[in-house]
Amino acid sequence: MVPEPGSVLVWGLLGLAGFFVGRKRLRK
Repeated sequence: MVPEPGSVLVWGLLGLAGFFVGRKRLRK
């Protein structure tokens, strides 16, 4: 199964958001 380009963008944005949130929590 090949995910749709739209879903790939959504998952990519979610991953980036989680990554930045994790960095902010670690810095605090």
